[in-house]
Amino acid sequence: AVDNIVSALKTHQPNGAASVGSKRPGNAPTPGGSGAIAGGPAARKRRLADKGGDAAVVEVAADGPSPEVVQTLEGSFLHVLDILEIVLTGNRQSPKWAEYSSLLNAQCDSDAVDQGRLLAAIALLFELVPESLHKFAPKVLEFLQSATAGSEYLDESIRCWQQFVNFVGVQRLKPLIPAVVGELLQIAEQLKRQNPVSCQQFCDSFFSGVIDSSCKQHPDVVVLLPALPQWSELRAARAALEKAVGPQKQNTFVERLKVGLQQLENTTQQAVRRAALDHIRDLVAVQRAISPADVSELNTTLLAKLMRALFKFLWESSAWPDDQLKCGQLLGAIGAV
Repeated sequence: AVDNIVSALKTHQPNGAASVGSKRPGNAPTPGGSGAIAGGPAARKRRLADKGGDAAVVEVAADGPSPEVVQTLEGSFLHVLDILEIVLTGNRQSPKWAEYSSLLNAQCDSDAVDQGRLLAAIALLFELVPESLHKFAPKVLEFLQSATAGSEYLDESIRCWQQFVNFVGVQRLKPLIPAVVGELLQIAEQLKRQNPVSCQQFCDSFFSGVIDSSCKQHPDVVVLLPALPQWSELRAARAALEKAVGPQKQNTFVERLKVGLQQLENTTQQAVRRAALDHIRDLVAVQRAISPADVSELNTTLLAKLMRALFKFLWESSAWPDDQLKCGQLLGAIGAV
């Protein structure tokens, strides 16, 4: 069965679905979801129950899956994500390859995979378990980070992130919010380079809403969100942040560094630790440009605590070379001051 799924994801194009999986980086994204895949079953609107103030309209298949299918999928959901990640990345150095290689007889060359079609299938996969997706939120976040990083299929990537955020809800995403915002900001940067109109639409209809909901529901997490560029497209998002931050605007570099360090030390989820690392790295980079002395004159106790946390992160991130590189860059930035 797995062989058939892998083969279908690589080569199958259903009748009337030529547009699915096609590269569309220049087209405006459709943050609300553009409907069922062409040639698929009719779709109906489902309004999710308000999850912490976030109600979203998404499209799901008219004939929903049977309870047996949902139960089976929930029981194997993490394995499905692992297999899809292998198919997408073709990374045979991953520890997951050893676990699943016997199931994947076909060549898992990422260049041979129709990535647009795969991302569209992932969005549909989320629609099969909308009420249960929160159970797998940290794993789904790590998967989407890997699956959509630098993808040219922006429409499909955006749809996956929308389904994830809408189904789980900002309320339940609290510990993951900084990581989610960081990933969405990277998508916005891609869109801005390729099509400013698409970037404006994405920011207005999705990104700014995530920021606003996060500020209202989790004001204590706001300080960990990545700094937003001074783009006109992000005017509404910056306004929401500034309103939520309030007195915290006066937090010193050391105070903000302690918050990020606490986040890095106290979580075991790689996606959250990655976001905390990015936050610390941005803080150090900005402060080096403004006042290098503030970095070089960190008190010995705080500096030692930071170095221990970074070395621990480096040691425990052997399966994520990109994370190790970021950590090494931060260590270098601190040591160079």
